[in-house]
Amino acid sequence: MTSAMPPAPAISGISARKTLTAETGLVALATVALLLFVVVGIGRPLWQDDADAVRMSRYDFHGLLEALRQDNNLPVYYVLLSLWMRLFGESEPALRSLSVLFYLAGTGMVFLLGSAIYKSRRTACYAGLLYLASAQLIHQAQSVRMYTLLGFLSATSLLLFVRVFVQESSSRRLASVYVIVNTVGMLTQVWFFFMLFGQFLCQALWLRRGLKKFIAFTALSGATFFALWGSVFLSQLHNGSTSWIPRFHPIFVLDILTEFYGNQSVGMGLFILLACAAPLVLAAGGVRRTFLREDATRIVLTTVLACTLVPLAVSMMKPIYYPARYSTVGLPALALLLGAILTRLAPRPYAVALCYGILIASMAWHIGDRNIAGNGGLPAGQSDRTTAEYILRHAAPGDYIVFTNLTRAAADYYFRRAGAAVRFVEASFPEELDRHAGWLDRAAMLRHPDTLAAEAGRTTERLAAAARTGKRIWLYDGLPGVSEFLKSNLDTKLALAERHDLRGPFHGKLLVYTARPETGTRADAHMR
Repeated sequence: MTSAMPPAPAISGISARKTLTAETGLVALATVALLLFVVVGIGRPLWQDDADAVRMSRYDFHGLLEALRQDNNLPVYYVLLSLWMRLFGESEPALRSLSVLFYLAGTGMVFLLGSAIYKSRRTACYAGLLYLASAQLIHQAQSVRMYTLLGFLSATSLLLFVRVFVQESSSRRLASVYVIVNTVGMLTQVWFFFMLFGQFLCQALWLRRGLKKFIAFTALSGATFFALWGSVFLSQLHNGSTSWIPRFHPIFVLDILTEFYGNQSVGMGLFILLACAAPLVLAAGGVRRTFLREDATRIVLTTVLACTLVPLAVSMMKPIYYPARYSTVGLPALALLLGAILTRLAPRPYAVALCYGILIASMAWHIGDRNIAGNGGLPAGQSDRTTAEYILRHAAPGDYIVFTNLTRAAADYYFRRAGAAVRFVEASFPEELDRHAGWLDRAAMLRHPDTLAAEAGRTTERLAAAARTGKRIWLYDGLPGVSEFLKSNLDTKLALAERHDLRGPFHGKLLVYTARPETGTRADAHMR
């Protein structure tokens, strides 16, 4: 928003001046909100997803390539994070600030996109505001993941698409940048392909010009992607790394459309979405038809649908949707669509009041969630950091730390930050978790109980031997049905000395085992 915004034609005199003043105040509130979204909570504990990104980014390129063969992510964000870590370190604020940077850049890019496609600074300002106030994006702005980068690249690609194919710029440099941005987007997150599919639909359905050039440019980006990443990508398609994603359910249709502004509340997300869309629904038939027939509206609406409903259609065959993450690729287009509805069809007082409400609600949510680690649901003050700090205070050098879920990456991050990267002996159960520390398939593990039982026996023998030398065994207990194979063996061979109700996103308690007294006595006698 800016003080230079003209008042709506339907408002005049004192009402126009009041509305203009309110819109100017919206600029100040949006600035305060943006600072709050960036600063408050940036030092909160890392959790599994964050720490796994740090783990990946500490590899050299060959190590990253091999690690990603066992994962379902793409390399660009990890390469950028690796460079960022070298420059700014590995503290929680430093790690999160890269996502903050792309969050701010994406907001600016949405503003430029709105100016380019609707030729309206006011529409551009409202679109930028709705982008930065998205509950989904605010959460991802403090996540050590690639999703704000995905939003930024999505907005950039769409802006270049408008410049090259709608405004028909003949600049070769602009076309080259478009190809490069799309290649980087493909190498950042798989859902970027849905953004490109949306652009293809815009060409085929509405613009009907430049389609051959678009296909050539996209083919060049795709060829570069496969030349650089094709062999790894083929491995990723068959490594089981998406097996944890839930199968399609009809509720996903509502979920994906409301998660942009819902802050984990479908009801609130639906309310905000309907409040923004209401002026379009209530507009006179002729006005509504004119708005929907504009190339600009057709482009952003088609892009939104391609980035939301098309992935869900794919999910009916192969599950690829998980809430609050991948759909950020469609947020720039959605923010622009809603911004255009509010500035073109809504009374100014309504648009201003609604945006004030969205900003205030988003700030309240963010302040309330400032200490939440991971996906929430933990007791106050408990996190992977809390558990790791307890171990650092109470475990002796050489003690064994055993991980039974996706807990190792976060624990190792905090051990390393404390200068204790090699203080303990670490093990994972099952051992396959060390091959892909970012995901697991519990159901697949439980289909092979004999394998789990045999591995639990071998692991227990090693731990019992360590316990006989006076070492304690610290067990992160957190994989129901699987942990029990190991715990039942430990309970037979060792003594449960301590039980701590320390929780994290992927563990529910911390157990400490020691040698049984009689076992220790026999070992001492033998040594004498």
